[in-house]
Amino acid sequence: MKPILIVQLHRIGDIVLTYPLFLWLKQVYPHNPIFILGEKAFWQDLKDVFLGVSFFSWENLSFLTKQKFSLIINLSHRKESAFLTRDLQAEKKIGLIATKNNEFYVLGKWQLYKNSLVHNNRHNSFHWAELNSLDVIPYSLLKNTKWKKLPATSPKKIGLFLGASSKDKTPGASFWIELTQKLLFKGYTPFLLGGEKEKALAQQIEQECLLPRQANLTARFALKEFSKSLSYFDLLITPDTGPMHIAVFMGQRVLNLSLGNVSAWDTGPYLPGNFVLRPLISCYPCWECNKNLSCNQKVEPRDILSFLEHYPLLNKHIGIVSRRRGLFYLEHNLPYLSFKEEFRSFWFFYFGYLFGLWPEDRAKRCLNHIFTLRSSLRKVWIQEIAKFLKILKKDIDEEYWKKSVPFFRIFTSYVLLNLQNVNFAPKEIIRSISRLEEMLDWVKKA
Repeated sequence: MKPILIVQLHRIGDIVLTYPLFLWLKQVYPHNPIFILGEKAFWQDLKDVFLGVSFFSWENLSFLTKQKFSLIINLSHRKESAFLTRDLQAEKKIGLIATKNNEFYVLGKWQLYKNSLVHNNRHNSFHWAELNSLDVIPYSLLKNTKWKKLPATSPKKIGLFLGASSKDKTPGASFWIELTQKLLFKGYTPFLLGGEKEKALAQQIEQECLLPRQANLTARFALKEFSKSLSYFDLLITPDTGPMHIAVFMGQRVLNLSLGNVSAWDTGPYLPGNFVLRPLISCYPCWECNKNLSCNQKVEPRDILSFLEHYPLLNKHIGIVSRRRGLFYLEHNLPYLSFKEEFRSFWFFYFGYLFGLWPEDRAKRCLNHIFTLRSSLRKVWIQEIAKFLKILKKDIDEEYWKKSVPFFRIFTSYVLLNLQNVNFAPKEIIRSISRLEEMLDWVKKA
């Protein structure tokens, strides 16, 4: 059978997040070999963990160009991936692709939606593991996948993974020192984990907290040994990073410190039963930070101790990974949902309806609930629709999405990117206007 190629040129975490796609592809295409093209520096150690996949790098390009693929899924945003997707032979292609005239398009409605989230993920709640998959995997398969349930045991041995791809995604040295001290005082057994980059920090923590040397495991393991060692810990506390995703898919329970310009809705620990510690501030989630990383100051070691002492109950900062309609969902125990969460729910059900996952009824009920809580929003919503209709019917402003109100940008961004993707074809403009008019009818009747 012809092979399937996944193109993922980004970092380790992005490659690991293709793991659910790989599992689902094996079920839908059981006889097709699966290849992953990525940067060798990122997958070199993963090949021993990611069993059943053949990894390739640019060094293997001559081999790949001779292949005839059943399917190519380009999950990379880099231009060279678009040229490669264009030039390789395949019966079907998904993701960013270049034309012979070096113009760029996105194939696949879910990949297009994912691209529309760049700098605009405030109200998204579709996890990237699912966005990677929905164009090629039946929703029924995703919805009915039974993931292994993690045991609800009280943690004693706790791994602290100190690093991430960016220092903005990790708390500072003082945080890790204070957390280690508090864990020791409360009778927990902490272990320090990381690579060469975290070695100096780990030595500082070791010295200041009087940790035994055997508790400092930084730079001790290759990725394969690290993945095997995870079963030793009861809980891994970690930023959003590649090793976190490896731990998740190895069945290790994690508490994700979701800091910096990341969103747990996009790239948090995917399997149910894991936890996310996230600051509840108005700018979260974000794509780029313009608030001097204030979120990193909003999470304190005492929050983690509060979580551990009430384990597995949730404290005010903790979200627990669950499922909604069979897809990724973050639950929390707040007595109310912020309006950001109400809008997030609406857009989840709206785009699910728009792309054919389910009927419109749930989205309409969400909209009705928003107006019940704050009736004044109805007028604002009608005004936004009217402005956007005017834009679409006259001179289309491709940057208009940045000018619309925050709760509406996820829609305006998608519509405008979709129109760009088809060179503003009149049929698609008419279809977009119809969608807006349908939504306007919902708003008036809600």
